[in-house]
This record gives sequence, C-alpha cells and structure tokens, in this order.
Amino acid sequence: MRDTFPKMSDPPPQQEPKGKAFERLVAAVQKAIGPDAQRIEWDRRLKAKSGVRRQIDVVVHVGNETTSALIAMEAKDRATPASIGMVSNFYTAVDGVGATKGILVSRMGYTKDALLEAHYRNIDTYELRPAEEKDWEGYVRELHLVIQQKKLIYDQAEIVLANGERHPASPGGMTILTREDGRNAFFDHVVNTWLLENAWREDEPIDVVPQQHLTYYMSAEPSQVVSLRCVPTYIAGMQVESILTNPADWVLCKCLPNGEVEPKFFFEYAELQQTADEFKRQPRRSRVTTDPRKRKPDPSDP
Repeated sequence: MRDTFPKMSDPPPQQEPKGKAFERLVAAVQKAIGPDAQRIEWDRRLKAKSGVRRQIDVVVHVGNETTSALIAMEAKDRATPASIGMVSNFYTAVDGVGATKGILVSRMGYTKDALLEAHYRNIDTYELRPAEEKDWEGYVRELHLVIQQKKLIYDQAEIVLANGERHPASPGGMTILTREDGRNAFFDHVVNTWLLENAWREDEPIDVVPQQHLTYYMSAEPSQVVSLRCVPTYIAGMQVESILTNPADWVLCKCLPNGEVEPKFFFEYAELQQTADEFKRQPRRSRVTTDPRKRKPDPSDP
C-alpha cells in the first residue's frame, strides 16, 4: 500500500542568536590583551545578590586565592550606538553580581548621554569594530623597505708573476689561480681574505702578497704568483624593495565622555575568530555565588 503520509524531515539547524558571535570576539580580545586573567568565560549566568540569575556576556576572573576579583563585560552588536538605557541596565547587572568592574563593548560606539552615564557609574566603554583608514593615523601600518646592495669590484686588477709578467684580471674577481695541491683559488677569494685582515680604503690601490703558493696558468709559461694588485671599489648592486603591511583589520579603542579615544589596539580578525571559536566549545557552567570576594569554592570550577 502506498504511503500517503508526508515524510518527516530533519528540523533546520538552529541559528545562533544575533550578537553571540560578537560576544565571543570580545572574549577573544580580552584574552589577547589580558594574559594575567585566571580565567575568561563566555555567556555565563551568575546568581545575583537578589537571588535572581543574570546573564553576563563575558566573565573575567583575576587575582589569586587571597585576592580574587570578577570583571563583568557586556557586548553590544547593534546597528546604532549604545544608549544610556543599555548602560543603566548593565550597571544593574554589574552591581547585582558583585563584580568589581564593568566593561561595556559596542560595535557602533555610544551616544553622548551613554558615555556620561558610564563614566558616572565607573563603567569602561570600548568600541570594537573593523578598522578604518583614519584609525591608523599615528600608527605604523605599512613599512617600506629598500635594501641597496653594494658590490665590490676590483678595478685595475692584475696578476704579477715571478717571471716578471703582469696579466690583467677580471674586475669581478673570477680569474682562476691554482693552489699547490692543484685546487682552484679565485682572485676575489684571495683579495677578500686580505681585506678582512688589513686596513684599506676604497678607491686606493692595494698590493696583496699571497700567503700560499699560487700559480697562474694563462701565461706563456705557468709561473708562481708574486702579488695581486687592484683598486677595491664599491658599485651599486641589486636593489631590493618590499612593503610590509600590518594584517590587523579590527580595532579596539576606549571611548571617553569628551569624545576622545585612548590609544588603540589592532587585531587580525582571523586570529580573533579562531580564539572566539574556542569559547564556543567551552563547557557552560552557572556560578552560584554573589560577591566573588566572599564566595566559597565552586565545585564546577576546574
């Protein structure tokens, strides 16, 4: 019998609520700039002093067993600047869970009233967003490197032989001489060894007496080399030019009530995203304490 009932299909995967990805980016930034933190956690529900549980986007634990502190962070990924109402609500959460510090991070900045309220409530306000060209003013984004290599040539180079003959040598120093054991020794190698061991000046003639028996076979009769003469001169060689660009494409800056921003931190988004994904795999826990300065050890903590 033909099945007339429609087949059940798997439900579509549940999409992550808007803003959660930005919360993890904020946690990743905090991990990058706050290496002294004992632990950084994402999306925690902390029990407030009133008994209710409050969701905190990012929780930062600092200090040690005797002086512990808790920092609460709120991330706002909105299309408009964070408002004074958002600041007030966050302050209620910070005070409720007994956090020693509150930090608000917005992708689109803040209204003027929000900055004033945050300053009054002792809440730090930061902006995290893709970097713009103006953000790099006063910072090094590109480094232009030009390396000019100098090449040593041997002007007026000649080989003086024991039989009185004098033969011109290659300015590049590639003229071949022969050692007593039959192996080759180039003009430039012998001269460069002498230059390393003696004082000399560019464009002034030198007379190098070999420290070993050398023979020159390009003469009519192979004869021992008495000296190598030349005028060492540097000429412009190959020029290497490169541009090193800072790959950072996101910026974090602290927003002040007067509209100014404090020194910025630049990040490479790909690296932030990699760290943010690690927070997504972090096991969820709910802390049952209120004031971290008076709390008992949590069995769920590692």
